[in-house]
Amino acid sequence: TFGEAYELILGGQSTKRTGALAVTLGSGDRSRGGPPAQRYSFNIGSLGLDAYIVGLTNRFKRIIPGEAYKLMVDLGSLFYEQRVRPKPMTIRLWNGGGSTCIDSINPSMVVVGVSGRRTYGGHMPVLPGDENVCIIDHMSIPEKVASKKLFYEGRHGELAETSFHSATRVDIECAGRIPLQLDGELVWLEPEDFPVSMKVIEPAIKVLHH
Repeated sequence: TFGEAYELILGGQSTKRTGALAVTLGSGDRSRGGPPAQRYSFNIGSLGLDAYIVGLTNRFKRIIPGEAYKLMVDLGSLFYEQRVRPKPMTIRLWNGGGSTCIDSINPSMVVVGVSGRRTYGGHMPVLPGDENVCIIDHMSIPEKVASKKLFYEGRHGELAETSFHSATRVDIECAGRIPLQLDGELVWLEPEDFPVSMKVIEPAIKVLHH
């Protein structure tokens, strides 16, 4: 919170090193003005519905006062599939010397954290356990509405569509246009930006802590 950050800056300062998520896009041609081929996240990177919600939140917060923007975000998220028309993905999870391939899945979202036990979006515990990858398979609009509370409580693992994994690198292939968010910053990926590789890198960034 702001208060915690304020105390860190003014109080006795100690540091630790934290890791990051290195996100590499498949296309090296940036002439069309697209996102850089290499980006970083220091908490969570994700593709799909939650990235789309980040875009709606950033847009509506600027023009709607107070908390009323949340209603517009909820309504806007219902049109995710009509706006994005998500395509099937092939996801390869690397951990140690081996890998696991999830082929031709059309997930609602793919979430990758620097580690497990991480939150985002107002402390939503999207990675409640030690695993650092969460994949939510396709869900209908009524299912999304009905399960919203589970996500805020960190109980979305109870859903049959949810799977958790541990991985040091996640490679994603997709033939469609889809949003990517990195620590709340939205980037639209085009088919030529794939494959996308999201790799956990060793602790190197020095940060204040208490």
